[in-house]
Amino acid sequence: MTDVTADIVKWAMWAVQNKKRFHYLQSRPFTYSVTAPINIDCSGFVGWCYKQAGAFDPYQRRHTGIGYTGTLIELGKKLIIPRLQVKPGDIVVYSVDRPTSEQHTALVVQGGKDPLTVSMGQEGDPSLVHVSQDPRKPTFYRFPTGQAWPATPFPPK
Repeated sequence: MTDVTADIVKWAMWAVQNKKRFHYLQSRPFTYSVTAPINIDCSGFVGWCYKQAGAFDPYQRRHTGIGYTGTLIELGKKLIIPRLQVKPGDIVVYSVDRPTSEQHTALVVQGGKDPLTVSMGQEGDPSLVHVSQDPRKPTFYRFPTGQAWPATPFPPK
């Protein structure tokens, strides 16, 4: 089994560089394409990065685009990790203990005391954001990043 963490991060960084292709839209199911416009919300973006890399689906739904932040929280209960162990490819969910409308999900692209994430949400298109920049409480998860599906060829056309 191949660990595709680097590819997950590569897709997240590609999204930052190609943010005009992305538009925030909170609906299900998502279309996991790489052609514009890519209409997606924060948790869908995380699933999109995993899908493009060919990684296991963090929603365990075979990339149907149905999962949401609450799904990540429910499936991640045993996958919580301390902040200082956070690595690229991990997932951060802000304000786990609040209503779904107040939660947010981002993808870690750099670990450390103040992990760097790619955040896609109502605040804007895919952007680099340090965890400390979000006032909500972060919870970190490490979902399996082994290869489960064919990866999308990189770079996309």
